[in-house]
Amino acid sequence: VGHRWLVPMDNLRAIPHSLSDSLCKLVTGAGNIKRALYTDDDDIIRSYRRVILVNGINLVVDQPDLLDRTQILELERIEADKRRTEEELNKKIKAMLPRVLGACFELVSETIRLLPQVNLIEKPRLADYAEIGCAVSLALGKSAHEFELAFGSNIARQVQESVDASPLAVCLTHLTDLKRQLEGTPTELLKLIKVHANEIGIDLRSLPQTPRGFGKRLQEVRTSLEAIGYRVERGKAQKRWIRIVAPPGSPKDGENVDMTSFESFQESRTPGINVFHGGETASSNN
Repeated sequence: VGHRWLVPMDNLRAIPHSLSDSLCKLVTGAGNIKRALYTDDDDIIRSYRRVILVNGINLVVDQPDLLDRTQILELERIEADKRRTEEELNKKIKAMLPRVLGACFELVSETIRLLPQVNLIEKPRLADYAEIGCAVSLALGKSAHEFELAFGSNIARQVQESVDASPLAVCLTHLTDLKRQLEGTPTELLKLIKVHANEIGIDLRSLPQTPRGFGKRLQEVRTSLEAIGYRVERGKAQKRWIRIVAPPGSPKDGENVDMTSFESFQESRTPGINVFHGGETASSNN
């Protein structure tokens, strides 16, 4: 990590929660301090902010905080008639390298020139990344709106994967769609969720086992639930209470239950982008 900007992690099956937390810090910025020598009192301070490349047959990133920092690319299997030997690939890369390197330098230069002209009306969580992405899109001769759509699609995929990866989130969305609203203490809701999980075939061992654990796990998936239209409220009067309200248009009791449309989510949640260029304002929402 200390000697490279790109950190590849190849052919993973899963990412433990502890490693997921470390990768979050590594992407947004982290560091450590240690003694320079055992014989003096000087410190060595190392700061890290890296690009992480994670590869696997399936999507191994499933924690909401790491998904928020992830761009998801799903690649197709290479067809048999298009496969190449390593010698062929190296020869082709060697021939292309000068042209590709020159194009990268030109793209970086043009992106830096256009970046001050990009202004986000509504900033997403990765605001700096979104601004640079818009500038790159303009430098490539495309519009900011094209990047906006691609970025919004990735956000929608992140939310979908976060919900699907959590048995608690799946159970909550399913049950809330049926009842339209869940309300009660953590103890009451946990009992209700376990009964419903048993009915729809979710392993009870994958759910929180205590009311306190339920509250902590709910907080982890709350952002994803709210992103797809569910309203999650928590309060404390004489006793703790939780209220979860289904989004408008969710199936009612007796109807087929379906997950929230992420295309609608993309249209409603994708940040608007204004690009100030040459004294004119071009809005991607027009």
